Amino acid sequence: MSSEEFEKLQEIFRSLYEELKLIPDRAAKCHGEERKRLVRSFDERQGEAEEVLQGMEDELRAAPASYRNAMSTKLRLYRRDIGKLQRDMKTFAPGFGPAPLTSHGDRQGLYSPENQQSTHLQSQRALLLQGTEYLNNATQSIERSQRIAVETEQIGTDIIEELGGQREQLDRTRDRAHDKQAAPGCHHSNGARHPGRRDLPEVLPEVRERLKRRSFCPVAIILLV
Repeated sequence: MSSEEFEKLQEIFRSLYEELKLIPDRAAKCHGEERKRLVRSFDERQGEAEEVLQGMEDELRAAPASYRNAMSTKLRLYRRDIGKLQRDMKTFAPGFGPAPLTSHGDRQGLYSPENQQSTHLQSQRALLLQGTEYLNNATQSIERSQRIAVETEQIGTDIIEELGGQREQLDRTRDRAHDKQAAPGCHHSNGARHPGRRDLPEVLPEVRERLKRRSFCPVAIILLV
């Protein structure tokens, strides 16, 4: 059994059912030839729907046990819906009767010459709906992929910027360390200069300058006197 074939028949039935469920209410508001036309239309569509359900039942018999229960439940609900529409049609249109028989004694249904074209259109409609659904799913999948690609690219950009900032910070830290090592007056007595202590070569010129100023002052005073 092919679940795909069952689903195709299911789509055809749903399309037929959407048409059928509108007819009883319309028939209740009409009279004369218009009501007769609606009765014939309902009878034809009902015959098609019944034959589609029969095809679904044939597929069900060959279905794996894991699918059979769910498919059987759907089929039972579909038959219940058709039965309700038949009762509504009899209530609103007393002239409603069973589908006419063909020359072979079968009801005029899905595979009769009169309805082959209509059945083909129903099948094409179901396939079109299915194709549209597949297309929508594919479009959504592409949109999700594009969104993920954009988000991934943004994450990569953020990581690169963060790494660049960390590198700049490391460079500044390294430069400050080099400056501290090269700056005067920052070593201790074991070869490194202690903060606030000056070497002898730096102090001697200042001492000489002070001595010069002191010797200059008496000489200037003597000259002035």
